[in-house]
Amino acid sequence: MHANFRLPRIRLSSLGLSWPLLVAVAVCVRFLVGSTTQMLSDPDTHLHLASGHWILQHLSVPDVDPFSYTMAGQPWIAHEWLAQCLLAVFYDWGGWTGLVLLTVSCYALTLAYLLRYLLARMPPIYALFFTTLAYVALRTHLLARPHVLSWLLLAVWAGTLIKSSERNLSPPWWLLGLMLLWANLHGSFTLGLALLPAIGLEALLNSPRASRWQTLKSWSFFFVLAVLAAMITPSGWKGLWFTFQVLDLKSLNGIVEWMPPGSYGLLMLEFTLAVLLGLACTGYLRLPVIRLLLVLGLLHQALTHVRYISLFGLLTPLLIASPFGELYAARTAGQQQATSLDDIFTRLAAPARRSTIAVAVVVVVLTGFITGQTGRHVPAAANTPQAAVDAALRAGAAGHVLNADNFGGYLMSRGIPVFIDGRADLYGDRHMDAYTALGSNQAEKIQKVLDDFNIAWTLLPPGAGTLLYLNMRADWRKVYEDETAVVHIRHPSS
Repeated sequence: MHANFRLPRIRLSSLGLSWPLLVAVAVCVRFLVGSTTQMLSDPDTHLHLASGHWILQHLSVPDVDPFSYTMAGQPWIAHEWLAQCLLAVFYDWGGWTGLVLLTVSCYALTLAYLLRYLLARMPPIYALFFTTLAYVALRTHLLARPHVLSWLLLAVWAGTLIKSSERNLSPPWWLLGLMLLWANLHGSFTLGLALLPAIGLEALLNSPRASRWQTLKSWSFFFVLAVLAAMITPSGWKGLWFTFQVLDLKSLNGIVEWMPPGSYGLLMLEFTLAVLLGLACTGYLRLPVIRLLLVLGLLHQALTHVRYISLFGLLTPLLIASPFGELYAARTAGQQQATSLDDIFTRLAAPARRSTIAVAVVVVVLTGFITGQTGRHVPAAANTPQAAVDAALRAGAAGHVLNADNFGGYLMSRGIPVFIDGRADLYGDRHMDAYTALGSNQAEKIQKVLDDFNIAWTLLPPGAGTLLYLNMRADWRKVYEDETAVVHIRHPSS
């Protein structure tokens, strides 16, 4: 005979766990332990670190460019100054792992907030599904850059405004503090301001006729205060104009993140649209006209610029949550859903205990510390020409450098004034056109740039067309080459 032996049943909910907490921890651990190639692949990460260190060192926010020789002393709006300081602090604390930890934490908290918002409006299985779609969309732009720090603020801002509209309430005053923080973190705060009148109009239309005047006054007054809060930055009112200044640049068409999405991004958008269309055709989703227009506007931006896929994926679930949840509840009223799986999903929908959250934070930080010791988190070599710059300095390179734009951030971090970097808003179309002319392989255009800017040495990737011209010139000599960069130095007599 064999004695019956049963393992004790442990209810996950009794441990104080919840779906948002589990998702947040899983996302953090997955990226800390796994590959962070994409996250540290952007050359602008070096740029933001250099800016953050400059601000912390000088205890001031620059209003003119301190990093290039081509735009030295020209007005510059450092609209991401606070985020750059945070990136620099985390880098000084934990190196590249510190940056990864900060980035994935913001990513995970954004998903956790979104999931908590959805759980209040629909069954857990659907809340998890829409959060998964957001996870994929946000991942398309998951980089160690300031915009990731603003994702949570965007989600909280939009979610709170939508909640206020649905409950016929005025926006809470604490959102003004959020806008103040957001305006100093990243330029996407203008999207938050753009959402405000649209959601306010929905609140006006949904409010009882007798209270519409009061609704109009309260939302309008809040909008004015939000605009004023957004101007409490080192740039003042110029920060509001910055977004329009950037969008007016013709040279944006040559920057990858401002191009239309490729196959991966289009596949994500296609799948999301198929889900929304399927829900609409089966009677589970019917959007009010204002929310429909917002979703279509976000879709248009996502199809035009790859960087907006993340915003479409984050905001769309917030906009459809209540309409979907209400129709789903109405169509499934009275149906039995008493399976054990449903019970688990429902129990984990409750908020997590504070003690469990504290344990989760410790687990994430320890995971970051352990993985940081392995040295697995490193920036992309294609944007980090350390060996080439070291060789150039040993060879006596001095004076103005002609660098590729993806090397600009690294040169800034080394204190070397640059020809160009990722700040298209600073350089403008004219300078960007001069840089683009280098890729034309036309000798006269290349020589004009070399002469006009008094170039003394170059730092370019191996595939750059300008290298063919330099290799044929007797007044230039190649002093270094590897798989990342090639260095040429002009003879002093030339």
